[in-house]
Amino acid sequence: MNLPEMECKKIEIAGYLHDIGKVHIPLKILEKQGELNDEELLQVREHSYMTGEILSTFSELGEIINWAANHHEKLDGSGYPLHPQ
Repeated sequence: MNLPEMECKKIEIAGYLHDIGKVHIPLKILEKQGELNDEELLQVREHSYMTGEILSTFSELGEIINWAANHHEKLDGSGYPLHPQ
């Protein structure tokens, strides 16, 4: 890809921030060795939404907020937080 340097920097920042919403997930879930139950999985999937909520207080981040908050979305609509299947 031949993207402008500033665009590359924004993508890099989104990469650093994309999981910040995990601060709202109990440590026992994040560190669980076995399979997550349905409730735990739901909490983990909420981290993307929470990332958006946290970052939205920093409007100067602009499109970085959307990129970071939607990093689990897939082109076929099977991702989350917007299109869970």
